Amino acid sequence: MTDELSIVTPGSVTDVAKAIREMMKALADLRKIAIGAADLYDQRKARRAAGNLAKLAFSKAGMRGPLERIAAGAGSPRDFEDIAARLAATADEIKDSFTALTKYKDRLRELYGLPAAMEIDAILYGPAFGKEMIRYSLQQLVTSQNRSASADVIQREAQSILSHVEELNNHLIELHNMLVPPRKQNSKAKVRKNQP
Repeated sequence: MTDELSIVTPGSVTDVAKAIREMMKALADLRKIAIGAADLYDQRKARRAAGNLAKLAFSKAGMRGPLERIAAGAGSPRDFEDIAARLAATADEIKDSFTALTKYKDRLRELYGLPAAMEIDAILYGPAFGKEMIRYSLQQLVTSQNRSASADVIQREAQSILSHVEELNNHLIELHNMLVPPRKQNSKAKVRKNQP
């Protein structure tokens, strides 16, 4: 029997190269998963921001209905009371939306550029169509001081506010659709809708 000392290597150079190649594939797969998770996170944040934008919109079911009646010269004391009540009832929700949108502004800038981030400021605090200014104008409209003004003055003021509401809603729609593009209907759904 010979006492030979032999060193056993666990694998050949080919095995090592194969292991490195497999490890690189696994890292590439992990990278894809991480990017996918980051995209899902961004989409979730964008949907949340879009939801906060939607809360800022004026709808006919909200203050817009009474405001339109006042602007048309057909407003009643009930319309003024309605607007005042809705201003008070929505104050906290609007404040929360302002806070959330302000926090999202930096991410919006990173994804869509500075103009998109500046649009948030215009929507929230703009001097004409900003939500804060419109709410202030509505508050002034419903105060007893303004209600004692002539009907023509009140009507013109309501028309001006309504014009700003339209402008705000258009900006909200544009930014909302940038964050969460509307889903396109497929051709099969259109055909089914048109069939009797």
